[in-house]
Amino acid sequence: EGDFSCQREIASVLQYVEMLVLWAKELSDCNKLLEEQVGEFKKAHSTGDERELMMKISKLLSNIVTKRCIQQLQLSRPQGAELLQWMRENGLICFARVFAKNGLHSLEHVANLDQQDCENLTVSLENLGSVGKRIELQIAVQNLQGDIRAKDMNYRLQRFSDCQIPFWSAWSSAGAVEVLLTKSYVQLLSFVLGMSLIVSTLYSLASVCMPDSLGIARSTAPPTLVRLTRWPLNLFEGLLWLKTVYDARMKCPMAACGVATFNLRLMTINLYIQVLLEVKNSLSGDSSQSCPGSIWQGVLLQDTLALPVMTLISYGCSNRQRQLLSFLWIIGCYLLLVAVPIYWNQHMFKALVGAVLGAGLVILYLACKCIGWVVLKNQLWKEEQDAKEYRREWESQLQQEGNNELIARLKSDVDRIDKVIKEQFQRCFAAASKTGNWRLRSLFAEPVGRFSCVGKVRQCTNDFGHLFSEASSINDHFHEFMSELLQNKFCGGVNFNKAAMAGDDQVREKLSFLQSASMLGEVKVDLCDKLIFVRGPIKQPERAIQKCVRAYGRDPACLTDLVRASVVVETLEQVGEVMRFLERSSVVGADSYVKEACQGDADSEGAEETVYFRMTRVKNTFDDTREDTSAGLTLKTLSINLEVGWIFENDKCKILPVDDWVLKTAETHICELQIHLLPLFQKHHEMMKHFVQNRNVLAR
Repeated sequence: EGDFSCQREIASVLQYVEMLVLWAKELSDCNKLLEEQVGEFKKAHSTGDERELMMKISKLLSNIVTKRCIQQLQLSRPQGAELLQWMRENGLICFARVFAKNGLHSLEHVANLDQQDCENLTVSLENLGSVGKRIELQIAVQNLQGDIRAKDMNYRLQRFSDCQIPFWSAWSSAGAVEVLLTKSYVQLLSFVLGMSLIVSTLYSLASVCMPDSLGIARSTAPPTLVRLTRWPLNLFEGLLWLKTVYDARMKCPMAACGVATFNLRLMTINLYIQVLLEVKNSLSGDSSQSCPGSIWQGVLLQDTLALPVMTLISYGCSNRQRQLLSFLWIIGCYLLLVAVPIYWNQHMFKALVGAVLGAGLVILYLACKCIGWVVLKNQLWKEEQDAKEYRREWESQLQQEGNNELIARLKSDVDRIDKVIKEQFQRCFAAASKTGNWRLRSLFAEPVGRFSCVGKVRQCTNDFGHLFSEASSINDHFHEFMSELLQNKFCGGVNFNKAAMAGDDQVREKLSFLQSASMLGEVKVDLCDKLIFVRGPIKQPERAIQKCVRAYGRDPACLTDLVRASVVVETLEQVGEVMRFLERSSVVGADSYVKEACQGDADSEGAEETVYFRMTRVKNTFDDTREDTSAGLTLKTLSINLEVGWIFENDKCKILPVDDWVLKTAETHICELQIHLLPLFQKHHEMMKHFVQNRNVLAR
């Protein structure tokens, strides 16, 4: 607001603006835009239009600070992208600086604002029509109250419903039971099943206990054991099926799935009891005491053959939901091959019902498989052109001299690491189950220790909200530490951006999409003469919830890619160098003592590195023998899960070596680092749109 008519003051302000522009270049890739701004400032200075100069300076300052806040929200805050989307939807993007300054980093925080808070936030805005913006903010906050995005993270995970997934593709999801329970026809079948169990049980009870005057045909009272087991269990099962329908419609699929799984196990126990009663009566030779009206009409052979099928379904559904369609196919074959022949001469109607139901389940299995195959082939046809270009570029890499040997060596290194982790997995399950038969335990049991039932090393916490809190705490510090670690190793300690100034224009031409993404604040790019380090955003809650439900059966600890970054190198030799450097800087697996066991086999180039990480998983898709089943095309990357430990000292984050984690009670979190090949990286980005489409089609 001062008087800037003096040319000397104007010159000093212009110098300050140029310094500000140089600083802004380090925050983003919009160099050309900033250079144009400098030219306009100089032009305004030469014409003596000081007021225009100051207006442009003010606008530049506002844009730089706003862009920095938007970049921080998108990169460092788990719900930052959702907050920015909400602000854009309601025309409140001007509040980005104010929200960041006041620590409002999520819609959950914004939803708690009252009228006075909105007024205080609006006061901070200048020349933006404060009254109108205050009213718009208040209305938007009121409309936010019923938005699921404004709820607690654990609540969002609990209430998540995948009702949009088509019926035929639900079977490929780990949350298959939840998806099916959201379908109205499945709810109708569950309701009919529950009512039939209740009505049949009450009718059986009435036929024994009611007087003749009521007109109900009396029947012989079943044995006492039957009355104490079959009737109460059947009645309870019917009520549970009705509760399953109620929870699916009024609460959430997660609660309905829990009730349905418990009910299936209860039905299995009921079946075991009926088989024991049948065996008892058969051994006693009293055929009159056979359990009439039992689940399988007292046929001992049928009951015995049904036991493994029911056991597999009731206990397998909790950890093997992707095999649910196969389970139903087994039931269909069982009905056609076992139940129908048994009932054919005894009860023709039951035989026909069993035949129709069995044929229906077999046809359902074949139809879902055929539809899935047709849709996936159609999806692959759509991406065929991009896939050809990607394969062509990869084949050209394979034709280069020495690359096949490099891929073989990389495969050998990854297999060695996988072997160490697999051995730890086996030891963990053997110790937990007191037996060496860990495969049987992994079929039915919940995850044990740091390992899931399929051998993946999990996060230390199973709390979904706490995982995002950890990710928010370590995201920027992990990126900064990893960037500095790689530049010291591969760039001779020279700053990334300084080392790449000579070839900056060529790199930007190859990776134009990174420039646009950086301008939008979606990523932050560090350039070096040998590699490019891309700081990615924290995985957004919506996708994290989808992955947790579809891929991991609602086990949040299996989410190991909330914090992620990418390294782009020029050659396959550099891919191996980065991987082996990270291995020397890591303990392989979840056991601290494995470092010495496998270090002798690892590449030992250079001096011994300080061990900062645990390397918990390596996924190598440069190996053509391994296919990425979630996409129609194998995207060539090397994905490494690294567990990092840290503490805060004097409000500063300090990354600790592995040996100090226990001593200093460090917090730990598993992050993901992807290593890409530069010639494929641009096309990899283009193929990601097809990858996302396939992922949604296949419910992954």
